[in-house]
Amino acid sequence: MKRMKGWMAVIVFSANLMMATSATADLIYNNMGTSGAAYSLTGGVAVYGNSTYQAAAVAFTPSGSFTLSQLTVPLKLWDTAYVADSRVDLVTDSSGKPGTSVLESWIITSLSPPTAPAFYLQTFTSTGSTQLLSGTKYWVEITPTDTTTSFPWTKILWLVSTVSTVESGNFATKSPSSGTWTIVSNGNNVPGLTVEGTPVPIPAAAWLLGSGLVGLVGLRRRFKK
Repeated sequence: MKRMKGWMAVIVFSANLMMATSATADLIYNNMGTSGAAYSLTGGVAVYGNSTYQAAAVAFTPSGSFTLSQLTVPLKLWDTAYVADSRVDLVTDSSGKPGTSVLESWIITSLSPPTAPAFYLQTFTSTGSTQLLSGTKYWVEITPTDTTTSFPWTKILWLVSTVSTVESGNFATKSPSSGTWTIVSNGNNVPGLTVEGTPVPIPAAAWLLGSGLVGLVGLRRRFKK
């Protein structure tokens, strides 16, 4: 009976460890400092939707496996004469550039004007089913949804981080003239981005739980004999 109680304690501990691990949201990626808000109020990458529209993307690579919780991006309307119609996509990587497989998507229909800096940080909440794998590269891209030449067209500014960290190969842009993504090497001027998620239960906790269950089955068979 004492052995059985010991195994039960292991199982309960393992289950609690797994639940605690999966319930805590972690910062997966952040290029905007410890405050998560170190970005320029004026400098950024224009995403605009006329005949020469430009899309932009920033990459990140999780150091563990997570379920995506949310993305936070500093965005503002270029000018009140324009519209904010655009789309934020989380996509897979393809040979070091944004791929075509969309994991999750969000639509932007309005943004704060240039005179409202307190509202530039935009949060995009996940459905809670998108899995991010450890060591796998992903891209967050912003693309105008209205690419016609009719005015007013989309014109927003993806504000850049002010943290002095050069991230080689993690920033790309795309225009209709090329039709492909181009990696941009522009020093510290990388658009701001934070990514948060819930850690996937660690293998050790799963192993402990499995071991406890196996031990419990063995004890039950021994008692039956």
